[in-house]
Amino acid sequence: MIAKTICIVNSKILYELLNELKEELNFDLIEINLKDISKNSFNIKNSIFILLNNNLSFKRKLENEILLLNELPISLPKLIEKINILYLKMSFKTQSKILINNYEINLNTRRIYLNDKFIDLTEKEIKLISYLSLKK
Repeated sequence: MIAKTICIVNSKILYELLNELKEELNFDLIEINLKDISKNSFNIKNSIFILLNNNLSFKRKLENEILLLNELPISLPKLIEKINILYLKMSFKTQSKILINNYEINLNTRRIYLNDKFIDLTEKEIKLISYLSLKK
């Protein structure tokens, strides 16, 4: 299971609201200012950034999943639902890839990639490669 972290950008009210419900929810919270984003490139593993406006300059600096809240107000259950959907997408992506040296195997498409080149594999080939990679 992915350790869940929510990074709330420039919204103290939203941060305080979710922080009060933190024990009921299943994720950690971090509050981030716009100044921090403009100075640094953030890549907090397995995290979702919540932005309240659609500013492309912020989105370019973030390498994580982003939840844009353009349609406000939003109900709390709807917000939690959107967060959980993003985490499901993230876990699906991470569980579908296996990295072996310079190769990447996509379990969903049954392909092995090296740079931009790929070949299709059978299920047995994937299992065999996975097994052999675990055995040195």
